[in-house]
Amino acid sequence: TVTPVVLPGHHDGSATKAERLLRKAFLHAGLSQDQVDAIVELEWNDVGFRRGLGRARDYALPDKISGPRFHVRVEFGSPIVGPLAVGSARHRGLGVFAIAAQRER
Repeated sequence: TVTPVVLPGHHDGSATKAERLLRKAFLHAGLSQDQVDAIVELEWNDVGFRRGLGRARDYALPDKISGPRFHVRVEFGSPIVGPLAVGSARHRGLGVFAIAAQRER
């Protein structure tokens, strides 16, 4: 992400729950269940995965939006078409993804 994803629900600190909420956010953004199930890698962190990004918690949330927020890196099993914005504030400029350079495995 180039802006943090606001999780669509309460996060209790559990990695399992955070992953479940992130997958739910991809579904809310319009991805199919098959696309979400085919995610190869999913990472989240307070610190951005790209140089120059601020910490996720330092981004101000729009009015009436609350929830934990994370920078996210995802590798899909197949190409995703179009722009992708995910999470509770996806219509307000947060949760925006950008294509990254291919990583070596």
